[in-house]
Amino acid sequence: MKLEAIESALILEADACDLHRHLGYGSLAELLERHLHYSRHAANERIRVARELQALPQLRAAFQAGALSFAHVRELTRIATPRTEQAYLAAAAGKTSRQVQQLCSGKKAGDAPDAYAAPASRRRRRCTR
Repeated sequence: MKLEAIESALILEADACDLHRHLGYGSLAELLERHLHYSRHAANERIRVARELQALPQLRAAFQAGALSFAHVRELTRIATPRTEQAYLAAAAGKTSRQVQQLCSGKKAGDAPDAYAAPASRRRRRCTR
């Protein structure tokens, strides 16, 4: 099992037993910030991914086997559901984390990998002279 997958399992255990409260921290994210030196955003993402993977056993197994990196799983857990996880696993196979990010971009939870992705809002520059 990959180190990041082990970390994810340990985060779930810490969450389940409220370890942060026993150690005097206000949240699990704060505990990860202090002890693992993650930023608040990174800590929250690690917690979110660990929780989401509980409902996505195929993604979790691929992550544990090393077939998917944390970057892949972070993106896939935003949109994959138990109904779509197999399709996303197939679509992500052999792709870089950037390609998986592009695959997921503009999609909502439950959308299929081949679903139309909403265009990202773009800032327009105004030229003033």
